[in-house]
Amino acid sequence: MRDPNFITSEVYRIKLCVTDDDGLKAYGTTSITLVPSGYSIVASNLIGKEGGELKVTDPDSILNGIKVSIPQNILSQNITITISEIRECPPSSAQRIEKSLCMVIGPSIDFQSSFTITVPYDDNELIREEISPEQDIKMYSYDTSQSKWTIIKDIEIDTQNHCINAKVSHFSLFKIDFIKSETGVGGDGGADEWSDSLSVTGGGCFITTCILN
Repeated sequence: MRDPNFITSEVYRIKLCVTDDDGLKAYGTTSITLVPSGYSIVASNLIGKEGGELKVTDPDSILNGIKVSIPQNILSQNITITISEIRECPPSSAQRIEKSLCMVIGPSIDFQSSFTITVPYDDNELIREEISPEQDIKMYSYDTSQSKWTIIKDIEIDTQNHCINAKVSHFSLFKIDFIKSETGVGGDGGADEWSDSLSVTGGGCFITTCILN
């Protein structure tokens, strides 16, 4: 569900008019992106009606390898989507979280059909930390009106390609938790909904902006 309360980067289109000494005028337009403090853009791509992909390919980014796949005809016009890291994201009450990734995919849009978010994982790291891909990796979307994370149920754990594929139908704030079981591999992975306090803790996040053409 689209969340109008979540603050993302904003893109503004500006019209320009320049007048020379003879009084002749020239007109043009430009766009500027205002990014909140603490954000760092790590990837961008222009996607339109034909569909496409946006992927983080920066090896120094904690979001490296994350991909958004947009199918044909889900967008009605071209949109430049950007992925940025941010320093903080809303916390959860889940216990035994070994690793978390937070992300915002924007702009805030609801779709009639779904697109796919792909998040890679290190199989050797999961084995070392006794984390089961099928049971201990959970993905959530954030509802700011109620300050809680709600589980995304349409998720495929691809153990052959070592990645998580989540199908969603809206751009929003998302979170992936890698949860370490108390009794070894195969924990309960936490509840379907997590309520949060008003405080914010550190975490790896990204946010997107768009330019409409």
